[in-house]
Amino acid sequence: MCGLSSTRYYRVLSDESYTMAEELRNNRDDEDVAKIRQVLEKYSFPLGIRQIYMQLPRVTGVSFSLNKIIAVKRYLTEIFKVLSELR
Repeated sequence: MCGLSSTRYYRVLSDESYTMAEELRNNRDDEDVAKIRQVLEKYSFPLGIRQIYMQLPRVTGVSFSLNKIIAVKRYLTEIFKVLSELR
């Protein structure tokens, strides 16, 4: 069976969204980035990770772990570096 276990084979056959896991994860990550960006744009001064962690529930009503905030902030920093190099 294509090198798959029988459990995984039948799970792939029965679950339509099985192959869309990466796409769903990317969509969820984009939504998380938008929420953290909303917190960063609310304040005129730069916020640290713990400040974002404390303000996130107040501004958006959602909370993330510190590790998620670190990852998203690193991602946003890389995007801003690339954009500034293009200008």
